[in-house]
Parts: sequence; structure tokens; C-alpha cells
Amino acid sequence: MLADAGYHVVAPDMRGYGESDKPVDVDDYDIIHVAGDLVGILDALGEETAILVGHDWGSMVVWYTALLHPDRSMGYGDERALWRTRKTGAP
Repeated sequence: MLADAGYHVVAPDMRGYGESDKPVDVDDYDIIHVAGDLVGILDALGEETAILVGHDWGSMVVWYTALLHPDRSMGYGDERALWRTRKTGAP
């Protein structure tokens, strides 16, 4: 939808998923490194800033990227899927 509206959209595989690098050390997956990956993508694309949008785990990543790198983020949005168990019986 965003691309159809004329925005340049990038949907990367996060560290450890898909075709991305898979570091062995668990410390390489902390939020500092993962937020840095998004900044690295901006650098690789030659972009100074971006509006970051994340879904599920990516929601936390874009929030921290905006927090840790405010000069690189024009804003952020998230699409969180809240998980709750269904109650049985009458409400």
C-alpha cells in the first residue's frame, strides 16, 4: 500500500532471518545492533532520514531506532498484533 502511494519502501530481513547474516554470538542480536542495522540500510541507500514502520518485533526495533538515532528518523509507525487468550464462557 505504501509503495502504491508513491513511497520508497524497503522491507529488509532482520538480522538472523531469511537471507541476512546470522551471527553466532547472542549479544550481536541486541537492540543496539539491530537498530544499527536499520541505520546501515539508510547509509547503503544514501538516505539521511526515513519514516520507519515496523510490524510485530519490528515495531520495537523501529521505536528504538528512532530513540537511539533521532537524527535519522523523521518518525515511526508500528503495527503491533496484540496476543491474548480467549476467555471461555459468558463475557
